[in-house]
Amino acid sequence: MYNVMIGFADDFAQALKLSRETEIPEKVTINGETLDYTETPNEILICGMGGSSIGGEIVRDYSWDSLEVPLRVIQDFNPPASLNKHTLVFIVSYSGNTEETLYCLREALKRRARIVAITSNGSLKRLLAKTGIPFFKVPEGYPPRGAVAYLTIPILVTLEKIGLLGIPCNEYDETMQLLRDLKEKLSVETPINQNISKKLALELYDTLPFIYSYKPYSCIASRFKKQLNENSKMHAKFEELPELGHNEIMGWQYPSRLNNFLSVVFLRGKGEHPSIEARIKFISETLRENGVKTCEIKGLGYSKLVNMMSLLYICDMASYYLAALRNVDPLPVSLISRMKTFVEEKAFNRNQLESEIRKLILQ
Repeated sequence: MYNVMIGFADDFAQALKLSRETEIPEKVTINGETLDYTETPNEILICGMGGSSIGGEIVRDYSWDSLEVPLRVIQDFNPPASLNKHTLVFIVSYSGNTEETLYCLREALKRRARIVAITSNGSLKRLLAKTGIPFFKVPEGYPPRGAVAYLTIPILVTLEKIGLLGIPCNEYDETMQLLRDLKEKLSVETPINQNISKKLALELYDTLPFIYSYKPYSCIASRFKKQLNENSKMHAKFEELPELGHNEIMGWQYPSRLNNFLSVVFLRGKGEHPSIEARIKFISETLRENGVKTCEIKGLGYSKLVNMMSLLYICDMASYYLAALRNVDPLPVSLISRMKTFVEEKAFNRNQLESEIRKLILQ
């Protein structure tokens, strides 16, 4: 797992190269109906679960103040009623077998939406490989959460190619260079006093972490919470500013014996609103007065993209080092696997769903 996680810097560069080389056709015909990918969509849906959803969350937060088309991340069986032929739908499943995402694919085909698929293998690859639908084949052999670069960059590049989003080349270049530099600084060989991820892991050890952030970094905070769940095998909590200042904050009003076992991490970056800065200062002071351990991690570099990716890299590696401190293997997710098996036995007929999808493609 270490090699997968520390390799994020290399994956980012490779994902960008592969994404730029993958063509988005102008038109695709499915069931006799021609779908025009050059037409500006009314909305964008990114369907994915678990590690396959993080790319959509990153793109959503990155483009929050620049994308003029509504974008939603769908982490469910059912897409919204608004899905129709004017919708652009990203179907993202690293394994290609994710139950919820395959249901979304079925609905997208029924409603004649424009589809872009991102997967490494599985049902999704088998069903769509020869349809002409734009298809990003990502490398196999990763746990889904470790393939984050390959599940994010294709979405960004697709939105660029169809003219919905503009990302300056220097943002990509700065991000690649800074991630390469960080790779050495976050490596296992770098001692604790020089390794921000190891320091963060030590701060969070034997605590229940609360992760606080704000757009566009909320997605990274949510990702960190999930990485602590999956890699470090521990509970964690995520909340977003400024909303948490209207409710969550009240939980910190009075001292509690539990405070000795809690920690709060603020993820911060460029473009911080003065009111956000003031809120963080107030909350930090309140927490310290009540005996809660706090720390903050700041994104590196100048652009929004590099700030987001550097925070992701630092937090991902911290979840790995925290797993080592807890003496747990970060790779297996046995409870998730057991639940999927249980659901397949009790409630999910994969063959029937694949048959329905195949009919929609071949009718």
